[in-house]
Amino acid sequence: MAVLAQYYNTGDDGFEQQYGDKDEAQTFTASQNYSLTSMKFLIYRIGTPGTVSLGLWTTDENGHPDVAIVGLGFNGNTLTTDPAGQWKEVTFFSAQAITTGTKYAIVISGGDDASNCVVWRKDGSSATFANGDRTGSVDNGVNWITHSGEDFMFELWTDFLFAPPSDKVTIRRLVAAAANKIWYENV
Repeated sequence: MAVLAQYYNTGDDGFEQQYGDKDEAQTFTASQNYSLTSMKFLIYRIGTPGTVSLGLWTTDENGHPDVAIVGLGFNGNTLTTDPAGQWKEVTFFSAQAITTGTKYAIVISGGDDASNCVVWRKDGSSATFANGDRTGSVDNGVNWITHSGEDFMFELWTDFLFAPPSDKVTIRRLVAAAANKIWYENV
């Protein structure tokens, strides 16, 4: 059974077009460890954008997309043309390990121009997603600009979330052994 791991999926009141050298990204900091199996985006098309590329990226020290972890593509010409958008799901061939506290970026690009592009719905006026921001590039990802207070509509899905039993206590210990002795310290 699929479980919603992280998301921002309400309050959309605007959009950003992706085409040519104009790429858009949504960053997020992982709230816990999980295996990402699929992503959903509230998007639509204008004209015939062709192949839409999306990727999961690591981020640099500025929180901008840095290195692609995995990339996928789909036929953007099959998307709705309704400006309200549709939730498009993209499933990974194998689950992607997401690590607590690590900042990632979801990058979408596709289309040739403003008349043939993919459009990602966003909350541009009252975004409340505290773990990331909308980030944009107009030079094919060479330089990125963070748009604080704006977030794209997205959902990250996993097959399960690990939650330790509430009746168990986990203790972490640092252990060292030398000269036939063992030392340990709770950390």
